[in-house]
Amino acid sequence: DKLETSYSEPWQRVEAFRKLVQSTSQKVAGSYWPDKSRGILNIEALLKAKLPAASSLKFEKREAAKEIF
Repeated sequence: DKLETSYSEPWQRVEAFRKLVQSTSQKVAGSYWPDKSRGILNIEALLKAKLPAASSLKFEKREAAKEIF
């Protein structure tokens, strides 16, 4: 329910999730990981994180098949 009241546009929900995943992931050390890797998903931190303000989100046209969080 909080998602629907916080974000009036569907793209904002996607960008909010993307922002949360990036900000709560654990960094990975070493050269094994691809350059675009953002780290390892931290579910506990993700679930505890506060939703970003709608005004902090920016619409960007993306090609999902080419994107890595």
